[in-house]
Amino acid sequence: MRYVAFDLDQTLADVTSVHLFLLTLTMRCYLEETRPYMVAYFPEELEEQLKRAYQLFVSRLAIEEKSARPLGIVRPGMIGIMRQIDKMKSTIKGVIIYSNNRYLPSLVLARDIIHRAIGNPIIDQCIHWNHPSRVSDHETQPSITKSWGTLKAILIDQGAPLDLSPDRVLFFDDQDHGNLQSALQTNYYKVPVYKTCDVFDRIATIYMNCMNEAKVNMYSMYLYLAEIMNEESTPIDPSRFVTGDLIRLIRKGTDQNYPTEHKYDHGIRMMKHAIQDMMIQDQILRGGKRRTRRNHRHTIKK
Repeated sequence: MRYVAFDLDQTLADVTSVHLFLLTLTMRCYLEETRPYMVAYFPEELEEQLKRAYQLFVSRLAIEEKSARPLGIVRPGMIGIMRQIDKMKSTIKGVIIYSNNRYLPSLVLARDIIHRAIGNPIIDQCIHWNHPSRVSDHETQPSITKSWGTLKAILIDQGAPLDLSPDRVLFFDDQDHGNLQSALQTNYYKVPVYKTCDVFDRIATIYMNCMNEAKVNMYSMYLYLAEIMNEESTPIDPSRFVTGDLIRLIRKGTDQNYPTEHKYDHGIRMMKHAIQDMMIQDQILRGGKRRTRRNHRHTIKK
C-alpha cells in the first residue's frame, strides 16, 4: 500500500489569483477565524446564497481547468496526474494535501476543483496549518515546518497501518522541510515553484456569473469585504453601488505580479515519473512483467 501527499501553494496549485474571490464566497468561515464578533450578525440568507454560488464557481472553474486553455489555479497537468492516481486504487490507498496555508477553504477549493474535474473524490484530507493534527508542527515556531511524525499520524488516522514506514509514502513540495526530507529521503520530491498567469479577468467573469445565478446580495458582500480590507470609500447609499465596485475592490487586494505565460513545467514531469515509477515497482512486487521507463534523447540533425 502506498500513500501520496501534496503541498498546496506553488506545488499543487496557485490560489493567489482567486484568494479574494474565494474569501467572499466563504465569508462566514473567514469571520469565524478572524473576526468572530461579526459572525452573529452574518445573515443566514446570505450564507445560503454564497453556498450556492460556491458550488457553481467550482463547477465553472473545473470546466476551465479541463479545457485547452486552463486558468492554472490548479497546476496544469495536475488533473491528469490525479486521474492516473485514481486508476491506481490497488496501489495507492490514500491521497492528502499537507499544507502550511492557514486558510482551510484554499485547500478545499483545490480539492473540489480536482474532484469535479475527474469525477471522483480522490483526496481524503486537507490538512492546513491550524488543523488539530499539526500540534507538534506548531512547536517548531517561529520556523513553520512539516514533519514525518505529523504526516504519519495523519495517514494512520486515514486508515494507514500503525507501522507505516517512509518508503510507502511520496511527498511533493516546492519547499525544503528538513525533518520530512530526512525521513522520506528519495520519496521527498522538491518540485519547481509554480505560479499561475494573469487570469484575473477570466476569473472575475466566472465569479460574477455565478454570483448572479445564485442571486447573491452583492452589496452586502461588498460591505463585508470593504470592512475586512479597511476600505474608506465605501458607498453607504445602496443606490450608488454597482457590481463593478465589488470587482474593483477584489482587484485592489489581488497581487498583479504574474508571469505572462506558462513555461514548460519540470515539476509536472517529476510528479508523472514518480507516479509511473511507483506503478512499475508495484507490478514487480506483484510478479508482473518488469517495465522500465526510457530516457529519450533529443538530437538535432545536421
